[in-house]
Amino acid sequence: MNTWDLSGSFATLDSRSLIISSCIIAVLVIIVSTAVQWYRLSHIRGPLLASLTSLWAYQSIKRMGFHRIVLDIQRKYGKIARIHPNGVMLSDPETLWRINSARSSYTRGGWYSSIRFNPYGDSVFSEMDTAEHDKRKAKLAFGFSGKGLMDLEGNVDTQLAVLVDVLKSRTSQGQGQAVVDIGRMLQYFQIDLITFAGMGKAWGNLPLDKDNFHVLREAVERRVNGSNVKDHGGDMLDEWFKHGISPAQAELDLSLQMPAGTETSISTIRGILMYLMTSPRVYQKLKKEIADGIQDGRISTDTPCTKAVINEGMRMAPPLTAGFPKEVPPGGDIICGKAIPAGTEVHMNFLSLMRDQDVFGHDTEIFRPERFTDCDDDTKAKRMKVVDLNFGYGRWMCLGKALAWMEMNKIFVELLRSFDFQPLDPEKPWSRKSTVSWFITDFFALVTDDPIG
Repeated sequence: MNTWDLSGSFATLDSRSLIISSCIIAVLVIIVSTAVQWYRLSHIRGPLLASLTSLWAYQSIKRMGFHRIVLDIQRKYGKIARIHPNGVMLSDPETLWRINSARSSYTRGGWYSSIRFNPYGDSVFSEMDTAEHDKRKAKLAFGFSGKGLMDLEGNVDTQLAVLVDVLKSRTSQGQGQAVVDIGRMLQYFQIDLITFAGMGKAWGNLPLDKDNFHVLREAVERRVNGSNVKDHGGDMLDEWFKHGISPAQAELDLSLQMPAGTETSISTIRGILMYLMTSPRVYQKLKKEIADGIQDGRISTDTPCTKAVINEGMRMAPPLTAGFPKEVPPGGDIICGKAIPAGTEVHMNFLSLMRDQDVFGHDTEIFRPERFTDCDDDTKAKRMKVVDLNFGYGRWMCLGKALAWMEMNKIFVELLRSFDFQPLDPEKPWSRKSTVSWFITDFFALVTDDPIG
């Protein structure tokens, strides 16, 4: 073997040694970093895989049954549970009120930046700078308040009239009855309401019974150029521009308004209708209250039974399952008696909050609106306050809360005073899957003309 052969062998050996050494170092770094990550929250119970990697959270979401998983994890591990290496899930209302309060030093977790719809700018929902978020939200709030030129209640009434007309048209074609994909119809109603209130012109999904995809930028540009045609006077865009929202910001926030406004409260509305249809006692009680109100000339959406049904529906079918993490501030915090280090993400578990037996009683799996009427005032107030957590709290309160409550207070009275609803398949009234939000399909109902008064 000559000198060149020896030098080549040594070079090959050195190269292999370098590769092996690099691999060993990389593995050691991964092991050490994983151990450090595991240790910082090792005192918080949760699935073992969740303490080591985010793979558990990914698999849980991928299964499309996240609502069952988040309920099970809280029942198994308590009010605080570890769901990924740097995150915990919480179902303690007192703590959630505190960390979401206006004076809280908690900030948004990294999840919010992942829902940016436009790579060149943030909506108010993906804005990570707390001060900037607060300023922008204050401007946007004018569009959701129903004040100024905007008639929020009138917008709801207009679109409810369209919904009733569409249902009457369907039943008139079937001698007073029709099988309706009520889940899809309600979603179209919601899209039309949001576009009508937001941009001054409904997309027309409901009467056309189909999706229409429009470019939000065109709506903003038409308004800025003064060439937009509207179906009514004031809308959210008018109020936003009046209070200093730029066209670019308006486009970003309209892009948020569509999924946020159409996939949250409408999930609860569909849920309430489903529970009403499958709970004859409650259904008939609500129908009677509506009939009595009409007969006495005092029909109102603000009745005890209506409010109880809505609160119980929000409890049984919350708009979202879990998520919306806030980051523990410097110095850490004590949550449910546990020390939580700074930088940890704290996720809300809406479903477990709504099933809290300490708040709602032992029968939390049953749709029973009377739990909001057959109790003392203090108990009722706390239960309603916990239900209200579905819209967030304090600094992070949902901008569309007033619109959602107004809509729910009206829609069931308007539907039940004109029609009777029965599930087409009582054994399986719908198909429901979930991630952070709900995916409801095959929600069919037999709708019959049944006018009251």
